[in-house]
Amino acid sequence: MKKLLSLLLVLLLTLSLMGVLTSCGGEETVDTETVSQEDAETEETDENASVFPEALSGFEALAVEGMENTTWSLAGGMFNGVEMEVADVQLILDACGGRMDFSFLEDNSINLINGEQTYEGTYTLVSDGYIIDAEFDGYAYYGVLTPVGDITALVMVNKNNSEKALYFSQVE
Repeated sequence: MKKLLSLLLVLLLTLSLMGVLTSCGGEETVDTETVSQEDAETEETDENASVFPEALSGFEALAVEGMENTTWSLAGGMFNGVEMEVADVQLILDACGGRMDFSFLEDNSINLINGEQTYEGTYTLVSDGYIIDAEFDGYAYYGVLTPVGDITALVMVNKNNSEKALYFSQVE
């Protein structure tokens, strides 16, 4: 598990570095299956009136499909544009009772598993299905799916603390 976490963190760091290089004038290719976060921001509707988190703006967003019956576990993160160290991620896990997962269920239901506690909520897809808008009692998150090498990672940002993006890997 530690090797998988380390690999995921290295891949996410590489992805972040590629995003920085692209924004500095590199050539950018357009994939019809993805949408940039800048495009997604301009497509927000009245039902999604809150401000889109800056922490998600640098990630390539994939269309959100097939999330039902999947679980995603905390694997890394970024704070104010700086990748978290493994020790920082461990501090978050320790504060959460050793576990932080998002489980997507049928009928747009979602559970946030935080240690021994489970918060039930719902999620909707906004920006033509590229952004997850998850609501729990007392918590609210935006999320995107983004490619990291050969895998897909889930990046979630708490709407009230938008400087911190947390990376999740799918549990097989």
